[in-house]
Amino acid sequence: TKFIDYLGLNPETHAPLMIFEAKAWGKPFVSGRGASRNMAHDLLLIKAIRHVNGEGTKEEAPVVGEWHDYLSQLAGYVRTSKEVYGHQVRTAVLSSGNWLIVFTDPTATFCENQVDSNSFQIFHQDEFVEAADRIYALLARSRLGTETPLQIRSSQLQNYASAASISAAFFSVLVNYEKSGSVFFSLKPRIQVYPALLLQREDGALLTVVDHEEPIEMTLVEDDGGEMSLLAHIANVAELSTELLSRCSNELGEELVAFGLEDFPGFPHAAAINETLNPAVTGERGSNFVKPIRTKADEWLIATGEHPHFLFEQPEIQCGFHSWSKCRAAGCQIGNSAVSTKETDNPRSFFTDEQSHHCANQTVYDRRQKRCHIAPIDMRTCCRACVFQKSCWSQEETEALPCGQV
Repeated sequence: TKFIDYLGLNPETHAPLMIFEAKAWGKPFVSGRGASRNMAHDLLLIKAIRHVNGEGTKEEAPVVGEWHDYLSQLAGYVRTSKEVYGHQVRTAVLSSGNWLIVFTDPTATFCENQVDSNSFQIFHQDEFVEAADRIYALLARSRLGTETPLQIRSSQLQNYASAASISAAFFSVLVNYEKSGSVFFSLKPRIQVYPALLLQREDGALLTVVDHEEPIEMTLVEDDGGEMSLLAHIANVAELSTELLSRCSNELGEELVAFGLEDFPGFPHAAAINETLNPAVTGERGSNFVKPIRTKADEWLIATGEHPHFLFEQPEIQCGFHSWSKCRAAGCQIGNSAVSTKETDNPRSFFTDEQSHHCANQTVYDRRQKRCHIAPIDMRTCCRACVFQKSCWSQEETEALPCGQV
């Protein structure tokens, strides 16, 4: 059999949370045979499961053949989930409608042979109503998954975590992208940034803390040298991010420190998520640092690790390839003309030609297609100005890029 009757999934990761095997209505409850004929149901189930775990035959099973098949089938699903896919199913259920068996830790029961009277709970139809609260507690979504609210305030932290349950903290930003302006003219990108903090619990859940409802719009301001700079914007985000980290520390009663991106577990990799973000991103390299907000297009939660923003104030190296004309002189320009104004499509480009965060080099553009995490925000951002550069490129790959050669 290759089809599970019902499978409860984590909606983001698609990892199995509950296997529900539904048998035909009226199928008799477990019964023993031979010396096990008169055993209590719980003891009989323990004996039958141990027989299955020990690869005992159907002919020698302490239960009738049909029930040996039920238990063997369920055990196979649980083991396959762990051994082939690396997922530990939280709950498994056998039911014919007029009886119900809930296995509270099927991985321990069927994979590790840890079987006793606490491994399952039995319910019969005449007690379903009276036992409704217990059944709900065993099968409720809140018990099965580690899902948390999309966003909480720092003052709500103690409802979801304690200092002892937090294993890591990471700066992050919630980014909203808008196409702004009148339909009579070319629309321009408007990028709004909300400082956020990701707190990783020991159970693997990620809590997203956002306090400020007012966004910080990404703007370029002319610096003393006449260059358009992100310095003021990033400084503003950094200040509010540090304040948020401090508030969360005070709420939990323990000082939190932002961890680096190398420690970030990554948002769940799921095909639907990656396609929503960028069809070119395969997730094969590094962690998944960007999570699209499902309920709204062009909005993402971006993990930035120990950095308050996904961009640096300036690229890490000086490079002439921010200029289309210099790229053209070297025979590596993108397209037939420079990006002279901000664009929302073809390409999305917040930064324009000759600005320090803009890249006009075709070689870099081609090589980044399947690795850029922030492509949906700006397809032409200089990789050396992005906090993800070491995740996207190996040292050897970085050295092979033309960056800084002009």
